[in-house]
Amino acid sequence: MNDDFSVLKSEPSAEEIDRIVTEFISKENALPTKLQFINTILQHILPIYQSLKTTIRLKIRRAFHSSIGISNLLKFYSLTKNEIYLKFMKDLLLDQTLLVSVIDAAKGNKTELGQVRSLFVGSKIFQTFEGKLEIERYLDLVTKQLIEACKDDKFEVSEFVNQLLSLHPIDAKFVFLNQFFNDNYFNYLVQLYSRMTQVQKKQFLWRSFFPYLDRYVHNNNIDTVTKILKHFVFTDFEDQVVKHIAESKNINLQQAISLLVKDHKTAFKNLLKIWGNEQFIKDHPSELQEANTKELLILINYMDTQTKGNFSKDRTFLDAITSRISSNDNFNRGLGMMVAKKITNGEINFDIVDEIIIEPVSRPNSSSKIDFTDLILGEPLQNLSLNTHKETKVMDSDDESDIEEDQENGNIDTLFLKDLIKKFNDDKISSITKLLAHTTKLVRQKATFKIEIEFYSEELISVLIGLINKFDESNFEDLKLNAIVSVIVVNPKIVSHTMNLLFTGDYSFQQRMIILSSISLAARELRGIDDDFIDKPTYDFPTRKIEQRHQPKIEEVQRAKIEEIKNDSDELIGEGTVKRISKKLTATKEAEKPNNFARLAPKFFYPLANGWIQGINVGTFNEMFMKHYLQTLELVVKAAYPCHEFDDMFALYNEILENSQSILI
Repeated sequence: MNDDFSVLKSEPSAEEIDRIVTEFISKENALPTKLQFINTILQHILPIYQSLKTTIRLKIRRAFHSSIGISNLLKFYSLTKNEIYLKFMKDLLLDQTLLVSVIDAAKGNKTELGQVRSLFVGSKIFQTFEGKLEIERYLDLVTKQLIEACKDDKFEVSEFVNQLLSLHPIDAKFVFLNQFFNDNYFNYLVQLYSRMTQVQKKQFLWRSFFPYLDRYVHNNNIDTVTKILKHFVFTDFEDQVVKHIAESKNINLQQAISLLVKDHKTAFKNLLKIWGNEQFIKDHPSELQEANTKELLILINYMDTQTKGNFSKDRTFLDAITSRISSNDNFNRGLGMMVAKKITNGEINFDIVDEIIIEPVSRPNSSSKIDFTDLILGEPLQNLSLNTHKETKVMDSDDESDIEEDQENGNIDTLFLKDLIKKFNDDKISSITKLLAHTTKLVRQKATFKIEIEFYSEELISVLIGLINKFDESNFEDLKLNAIVSVIVVNPKIVSHTMNLLFTGDYSFQQRMIILSSISLAARELRGIDDDFIDKPTYDFPTRKIEQRHQPKIEEVQRAKIEEIKNDSDELIGEGTVKRISKKLTATKEAEKPNNFARLAPKFFYPLANGWIQGINVGTFNEMFMKHYLQTLELVVKAAYPCHEFDDMFALYNEILENSQSILI
């Protein structure tokens, strides 16, 4: 084709382009020929692509239906930033057969199939265009291409699903699953799930499917949700599903999933061991204790009288109830009384304040058709009120001068995490470091705003980890590290998502090093250890600084009263003289910092340890990365002491060290 390449480089006619492209796509070509053809088209033909006939444009797009074609297109855009390559990529994505064609072109080659996954669901395409593609639109297009692949049994795309869902922590699951939740495509989703490994199934259920249903399930559509869940079998890891859903605050989702549990007796006993553990009672917040209790009460609903009677005499049950009732906390005692009363059918009758009563839910008619509109039509009002709350902004007049100054600098400090995330995605922003410094401040200010923090943490930390120093700003890495640590400290639950990004995200060596550093530093701070280079601003919001004009401060009133009493006493008995003061009395006592890490340590340690044991399947890393990984494990283990699982964690850590002697710490 050498002559044809010369023609393409010398202002060819439309007819010549049509002939050459048609010949190329109609036969098998050697790799060197493919590369030369692709690069020639990119350099000489795409600049006039829009002026060509529709049929010729279609053929040119077909020539790029391969990982080689798309990879070279991305390289050309990265080098030139020319919008013609962006427009061409959008045209390619609009073709719902693109993914199928690219997989087909790989001809079963594992290396090339891995590259296909990296391009479409590993974020290479999306990240190359740096915000030029809207994430929701991109997710929508790739999901449609996955559906197209499902229509032909020869294409195995179940491995694509979880990677696609990790592209955006909030939006991805809704864009993806909304496409499948209809009569036409639901069976394709079931098919994808059935072909996943057990690990992939858990990841899909935990991170996407259950959170999706959590938004839509309510008291009136449990029947529909149960019929949907029935198609996603989890019998092989049923116990883990129960433990996971026991942490949910949505009792309707707990009801729907518990209906499908095959062995309620075993599930109850295993959850009871956790619920009745003294360390669990001591370490975990009341919301989680209550959620676990609700799940136990739900499981009891599906036991017959004999099973409940046997449990009332069971040692595990008696120990758990004893741990609860002997607690110094009234709330924990009350939870123990509720379970004891339920398991004995009220024979043990406690006087319980705010007793939780959960009635059994009837099983759905499995032969009836799923009405997917039930999910949307009955969406709870609480979601609407939450969104309204998040949109509300209050501007304190005391800060007007600061805002005017910020406007002049083109950098307005945001009060809401939603707006902060938008700032990071704004192409017009001129400084990332200023925004990172503000992130650390704002996130730590929001520590008590649990709903907002938990809702936006995944999206925010994903954005932070993916940031690059495009303005070559000094102190960028330190500020980025501080911001990520702040998010993990304020919402430790996010560490699971952070680990997921470490193991599955398409990140650079430096970005992965920062993830590891963030995990260890957050663990140390939660343990109460101070690291000087971690910023912990403790600013109040402006409204808390407003002077109380109508009455004196409480402290001033108290001080005046104390001074008055002191003067009266001096008049009566004379003012005393201090002869000697002990140094112990004048020495400054350092306040003991609380250990908030003990109950969290396993969630920090075990994913890291298992990642190491399983080979950290995230590419090739040098010795520096491996060493840093082991150092992170060491810091997490040291911060974990004392916690109830410390001995097991320490033993596993030592085992890892013994098997990693070639890498020195």
